[in-house]
Amino acid sequence: MEKIPYLQELGVTAVELMPVQEFNERQVTGINPHTAQPSRNYWGYDPVAFFAPKASYSSVGGLRGEQRLEF
Repeated sequence: MEKIPYLQELGVTAVELMPVQEFNERQVTGINPHTAQPSRNYWGYDPVAFFAPKASYSSVGGLRGEQRLEF
């Protein structure tokens, strides 16, 4: 929020967020060839719940719904 005046000064009229709703990171099947770790879906275009902010984006973990207050 502290950057809003700066963005307005630059003439920015809209800010678009990447999907922030809950999504399944493990939905992607595949293995990273460099690390041998399972691939993850970091883009969020396969939502699980449209009106639930992603719990892992919470600074306190989101175990009890804190992500709603932060969002």
